[in-house]
Amino acid sequence: MKVVIQLCVWSIVFITLIAYQVMDRMLETGEHRAYAAAIIAVHDAAVVKRSDLSSGWIVFDPAAAPDSFRKSLGLQLKLNPDDLSPLPDSMWKEPFKIIGLYLLGDDKAPKDARGQPIYPYEFTANAVYRGKTIQVKETIYGPSVVGVIEFTHNVNLPWGPPPTSYKKAIYRYKIS
Repeated sequence: MKVVIQLCVWSIVFITLIAYQVMDRMLETGEHRAYAAAIIAVHDAAVVKRSDLSSGWIVFDPAAAPDSFRKSLGLQLKLNPDDLSPLPDSMWKEPFKIIGLYLLGDDKAPKDARGQPIYPYEFTANAVYRGKTIQVKETIYGPSVVGVIEFTHNVNLPWGPPPTSYKKAIYRYKIS
């Protein structure tokens, strides 16, 4: 009888550890997919205004960038492109939220005495994440697009609600 009880206890422990590992892998996979999609989306949001290219400056189009960012996220993560809500059988529980999209072209960089952009510089902005203000900090080496997204995993955890995370992604033109 003692052997049967020990076998039952060890089986429960083993099954619990496997379940925990499966949940952990699902969370980790979701984090990696969201980050990779955010990198692609900020690249797609780097829509340059053609009118400023003739002057040698890279200036991002503030009208086209958010739409490109949203469409790219929807395509990469299989989300509804209108509201970024997850499609059925998705890894995500709630719609994605765009916390911040910062278009840091040559027009936003600090200028030298001749009016030319100076790189690198430290970019800092405040964004609201889950009702709290977070600071977005990044060293900018050239014209860049910084995007911050929030998402909730579709994992049923035994100890609480599914976790909500945020990811920051940056696409930069490196000036040599």
